[in-house]
Amino acid sequence: MSIFFNNVIIEQEIQQTKNNDYSSLLERHPDKVLFYLIIDKNIDHSIPQKKFLVPKTYTFTYFIQKIRKFIHLRKDEGLFYLINNEVPLMSSNVNFIYYKYKNPNGLVYIIIFKETLFGKNIG
Repeated sequence: MSIFFNNVIIEQEIQQTKNNDYSSLLERHPDKVLFYLIIDKNIDHSIPQKKFLVPKTYTFTYFIQKIRKFIHLRKDEGLFYLINNEVPLMSSNVNFIYYKYKNPNGLVYIIIFKETLFGKNIG
């Protein structure tokens, strides 16, 4: 899926959730959408789960801010987010992103990885 991320890990994560049908969950929560996070193994995080029911009124930026609180980065590192090999528009409504990128099983897979942005941290 991505040149920045291990394709084997992505395929394993997708295969684990592929056969699950989340339509009944989404029917019980019609005001929410379902996101699934695939997090780079090099990211130090304490995210308690991988699946998130997100209110349709949130912007993607707001959702990412909530997730970002659980990720520990150095000052010289930055996070990148990919959905179907595309960088989503951060100001988009999560409902728009959901209907643009959802898979047949009802999930949107968000790949999160980090890169060094501002040079090597010395000291």
